[in-house]
Amino acid sequence: MIRISVWLFSFCLLLSRFSAAQDDLWKHHAKAPPKHAIHRSEPGGAWFVPMELHERYQALKSQTASLAAEIEAGRVDGNAALQEIAHMEAELASLEREIAAVEVFVSPFKVFRQTDTYEFPLGEQRMVLIQADGIRVRSWDGNGIRCELQKTVLAETQPAAAVFEKIAVKHENRVAADLVGETDSERQAREDLFMQSSDGKAMTAEQRVNRDELLKEIADSWRTFTAFQGKSIDVLKVEGIAWQEGNEHISYRIDSEGGSGRAGSTWKNAAELTVYLPADIHAAIQGCQTMVDVDGFRGSLILSHINSLDRDYHGSFTVRNVHGALLIDAAPIRLISNVTGSVEIHGFSEARNGGTHHSDKGRRMYTDNSSQTVIENIKGDLTAEYLTGHLQLDAVTGTMNITNRHGTTELTLTETPAAGPHRLASESGRISISGDKATLHKVRWYLASQCGELETNLPDSVVKNVMFTSGEPWHGLFPASGEDDSPLGIFQEINRFKAALNNGERTPGFDVISRAGRISLQSTD
Repeated sequence: MIRISVWLFSFCLLLSRFSAAQDDLWKHHAKAPPKHAIHRSEPGGAWFVPMELHERYQALKSQTASLAAEIEAGRVDGNAALQEIAHMEAELASLEREIAAVEVFVSPFKVFRQTDTYEFPLGEQRMVLIQADGIRVRSWDGNGIRCELQKTVLAETQPAAAVFEKIAVKHENRVAADLVGETDSERQAREDLFMQSSDGKAMTAEQRVNRDELLKEIADSWRTFTAFQGKSIDVLKVEGIAWQEGNEHISYRIDSEGGSGRAGSTWKNAAELTVYLPADIHAAIQGCQTMVDVDGFRGSLILSHINSLDRDYHGSFTVRNVHGALLIDAAPIRLISNVTGSVEIHGFSEARNGGTHHSDKGRRMYTDNSSQTVIENIKGDLTAEYLTGHLQLDAVTGTMNITNRHGTTELTLTETPAAGPHRLASESGRISISGDKATLHKVRWYLASQCGELETNLPDSVVKNVMFTSGEPWHGLFPASGEDDSPLGIFQEINRFKAALNNGERTPGFDVISRAGRISLQSTD
C-alpha cells in the first residue's frame, strides 16, 4: 500500500512539473480577435485577417497556381489561360488591398527599437566585407563608410540601455583569411610546412591523394572571395545577435478563437543594417538571408549566403541600380533590375523551406514552390545556375548562359540578342520565349528536347523540324537555312548542338535545351 501511495505521489508530481513546463513554454501568449486567420508572419508575431477574407484569398491563390500548372503541362490553351491568370491576379491584387485595410498585428511582446549611426574610415584597398542577414546598401558622396543600425528587442517592459548597447557594428581593417580564405600561395606555404613535419612525412601515397582532394575542395569553397584574399580589407560585423553573444530564442503562441494560430520561437534581439558606401568600391556581403535591399551601388558587389545566423523565407530580397559587376552566391535574390555590368548567379544551393506532412495514410515530405525571380535590364552578360527557379528574364543586352535544372524559365526579347552563342538549358523545366516577329526572325534558333513538347508559331521559313541523335535521341527546331546548305550541313549543326550541351565553343546562335520539359517559341504579333 505504501509503495502504491509513493508511486501515485511521484506520478502526480511528474504531471505537475510537466504542466508547469508547458505553462512556462507558452508563457508568451497572445489572443487575436475571434474568427481570424494568420495572413502573414513576422518575427515575434503575425498579421491576422477575418477568416472569410483569408479563405477567399487562399482559394484564389490555389486556383491561380493550378491553372499555371495546367499551362506548364500543356493541358490547356496557353494564351486563353494566361488571360484568365491575368484576371485572377487582378482579383488577388484587389483582395490584397482589402486585406491591408483590415489586418491586425498580434504579438505577445512589445517591440522596442533604437537606431544608432556609425562612421568609419575606408581602407586603402577600397574593399569592404559586411556580415549581416538583414542589409540595405546605398551609395553616398562621402569618403568613408556610414552605417545605420536599427536594433530590435522583444520584451514585456522597456529594456535596459545595456541591452541595446550590446547590439553594435564592429569595424576592423585586417587580412581576413578566416572570413574569405587564404591565397593560393598562403595555402601552399602552409601545406609545404606540414609535409616537412613528422606527420606529413608519415603519410602514405593514398593518404596524400585524399588530403590533396580535401584541400582542393576547401580552396574551391572560397573562390567567391578570391579578390579579397591576402589583403587588408574593412570588415563590418553586427554583434550582439548571435547565440554565442547572449541572444536567445524565445517561444511564444498566438491564436484566435474559432480561427487559426501558431506556436514557434524567434530571436529576442535582431538588427537591420544600412550601409552607405562611396563609389568605385569592392563590397562583399555575407549572410543575406532575412532581407536584402540594394539600390544605387557603384562598384563590384558579392552577395553570399555563408555565415548567416537567421533566415526568412518570406523576406524581401531586391537588387536595383548597380553600376558594376554583380555576383550572387546562393542568396535568395528575387528582383535584379538595372545592372550595368556582368551578372553571375550560383543558385544550386539556395535554401528552400519544406517539411513533412503526416496523416493516417502515411507521411509526405515536400519543399515549397519556387518563388518568382525577375531579372531585367541587364547591360552585360548574364550567367546563372538554378536548381528549380521560376525565372522571368527581360532586356538582357549581353550574352546569356542560364541553367535552370527543374524550374520554369520565361524570356521576353524586345531587341535582337548580342552577337555570340546564347544558352537556356534545363533537365525537366518549361522554357518559354516570346517577342515580336521582327526580332525573333533575326535570331538563329536551336531548340531541342528528348521527350518534351516543342511548339512555335514561327513559319517553316525561319525554323525547321529536325530529328537526330548525338548518341541519344533528340527532336527540335533548327534554322531553316543553315550556314552550310549542302547535304552535309546538318552534321555541322548536330556537332554544334553537341558543343551547346556543355556550353562549349560554337558559332553564334540561341540554344534552348530542355531534356524532358516543354519549349515554346512564340511571336506576339
